[in-house]
Amino acid sequence: MLAIFAVPHETPPNLKGKPEQAAAAEAHDLEVGGKLTKAFENGMAGSHVVRLAHANHFVFRSNEADVLRR
Repeated sequence: MLAIFAVPHETPPNLKGKPEQAAAAEAHDLEVGGKLTKAFENGMAGSHVVRLAHANHFVFRSNEADVLRR
């Protein structure tokens, strides 16, 4: 199985221009998203998990070239 995760997600539009809040949101996303991604990876033996930093929820749109390369 190939699973692609956006970890951390792209900066939300409402945090653009707010570097401190954006950094805090990214750190939270790395912590929570990282744990979820690792749990998925550990629970799916033989899976190939790819993490794409700063992609959005629609990874296949925000990072089309990365997805096609995988």
